[in-house]
Order: sequence, then structure tokens, then C-alpha cells
Amino acid sequence: MSFPIGGDRTFSLILHRHPGDMHDLTEEEERDLTRLLPHLRQAVRLSAQHGALQARAATLEAASSHVQAALLLCGADLTIDWRNAAAIDVLTGTTLVARTGGKLVCTRPHDAQRLRDAAGAVVGGAVRVGRVVLTGDDGARLHLRIVPTRDAMGTSPADCETAPLSIMLSLPDSRTRFDTDDIAALFDLSPAEARLASALSGGASIAEYAQARGIATGTARVQLARILSKTGTQRQADLVRPVHASPARRNLIQQ
Repeated sequence: MSFPIGGDRTFSLILHRHPGDMHDLTEEEERDLTRLLPHLRQAVRLSAQHGALQARAATLEAASSHVQAALLLCGADLTIDWRNAAAIDVLTGTTLVARTGGKLVCTRPHDAQRLRDAAGAVVGGAVRVGRVVLTGDDGARLHLRIVPTRDAMGTSPADCETAPLSIMLSLPDSRTRFDTDDIAALFDLSPAEARLASALSGGASIAEYAQARGIATGTARVQLARILSKTGTQRQADLVRPVHASPARRNLIQQ
């Protein structure tokens, strides 16, 4: 017996008797196969769907490694089910939280209680978004934004068996750099203009950039004027905002 499984593919089941057994199918065997057929179709269909979902999950995981936002998927008890590359960098670059025993754990007891309370409030539906700011003894800060995870069917966080929470992590004091190749391509700038836009977006002044590059300040100002013209901006601050919001931004985690 056989049936189509999508496109030009067909699933076929062929039964063989022992060598030398030339008997035809009995009525009972035919009934058994007829009863088996819908279950077999469902098994094949579910297998194909599972394979497609696995491929999609692998693709999403690979793509997430290029995303700068640090993201965790956690259970209600803060067990980490999944994390992207940026989240691994943040967890490595801070002493305020850690992945211990598979869970997101704060290193200080009072911080741990605040995080549990915020997560519990989101899971329980008391708040839509939980926000926690942790500050170390050295003044270093870690921002956490906790939101409920809902599947395509609109399941509430309380009904999710795993990963009812999405937690975004940010180290606001981490240094930022900008990929000059990205800036050049995204904003249609020359390599020299992209370097200047990168430096200004990173907080350098025109004079500091000119000195570092060994060029006259006037030359740098001419380059800035061309950049503003190409990007349709009027001021340096207007230029910095879109660069910061672009994929060219890279956060450098200080170890």
C-alpha cells in the first residue's frame, strides 16, 4: 500500500512473506492493513512536520548568533532552555548573574529574590513586562527585561510547560563599536566617511578623530559635511542615532 506524502513523493509499505510462502493475503491480514493505514499516514505526516520544525529551529538558532540583542528563554523557575550567542557573551562578561545548574542565578541573595519576584509576576499575569536593574559593588549595571512567551496559538505563560519567559539582557556600560563595512554599505558612504561615522557614533569628537587619523580637523569636517548630505541629516546627533540603531552596532563585553 502507498500514499502521497507531499510534492512528488510517495510513501510505500511492501510486505514480504518468508521465501517459498506463496499464499495470498488473507481477509484478516487485509483488514489489519486497512486499519493500520490511517495510523501510518499520521505517523509519516507527524515525522515530516517534526523534521521541518527541527530544520526551522536550527535555522533560527544559526540566525540568532548574528543578533546583537542578548536573549534567554527560561522556565518559570528560571531554568534556561535556550540562549543565543549574545546572551552567552553577557553571562560571561558580568558577575551579577550566572548560569548555575542550568538556571539563571543572581550572585547576591537580595538580587536573586528581586529577579524571582519579577519573573513570578510575569508568569502569574500580574504585570506584562518585568524590569530589573542589578548594580555591582563596582557600579557595573545589568538590565533585565522579562516578557511572557506565547506560542502561535496564544497560549498563556502559565499554560506553557517550558520556556514561558523571554529575558533580554543588557550591559549598558559595555563599550560599543561599529562595523565600518556595514556603515559604508548601509549608508552609501566611502570607507573614509564610514570610519568617521563610526568614530563619531562611538563618542569621539571631530578633533579627536582627526588627531588619531593624522589628518587636519578641517578635512574631517569636510568629510562630515559629505556624510550629513548623503544620509539626509542636519547635525552630528542626527547621524549618530540611525547608526546606533543599525545592524552595524557591535557591543564589546569587557572581561
